[in-house]
Amino acid sequence: MVDEFFYGFTLKGEKAEHQWTGHKQADDEEHSGEMSSKLILKRCLLGPDAAAGELNVVEAETMSMQEMIKIPLVVLKVGEERQVNLGELEFFDAPVTFRLVQGKGPVHVLGQHLQQEEESEMVDMEEFGDEDDEDLEDEEHVIKADEDGNPKKKQKLSKDAKKSKNHKGK
Repeated sequence: MVDEFFYGFTLKGEKAEHQWTGHKQADDEEHSGEMSSKLILKRCLLGPDAAAGELNVVEAETMSMQEMIKIPLVVLKVGEERQVNLGELEFFDAPVTFRLVQGKGPVHVLGQHLQQEEESEMVDMEEFGDEDDEDLEDEEHVIKADEDGNPKKKQKLSKDAKKSKNHKGK
């Protein structure tokens, strides 16, 4: 099951940095395993009290396949570009640091945080094995032989079907 949460933060002045760690260990009884996370950014917008004419640049720092990378996400300016639709910019599990590298903001970043519990393969295999054993047991009880010794399957009837059959015989 995937849990979805609104996610947002503001970059401004002395609070010009925000880190999303994503991956965390479940700490309640309902979620007992590891959690995988995904951050989906949807929109960045410049606050109404941003200084006129000032460029505000937000960058993201995260791990690529081989190394840490820093890349600008948005450049916002009062009177030109106050908000940017990011589509669905996704970050998976790796920590991501967002920085306001130019300007004083405020820049509001909005999106969604998705979490899903990862189940261990061993538990899945054990459950799979139990189902197979139950199927074999059911088959053993169903196979009967007819008068000539040929195997035939016995039909299982639900309680309602048995009651209906008994009422017809009376």
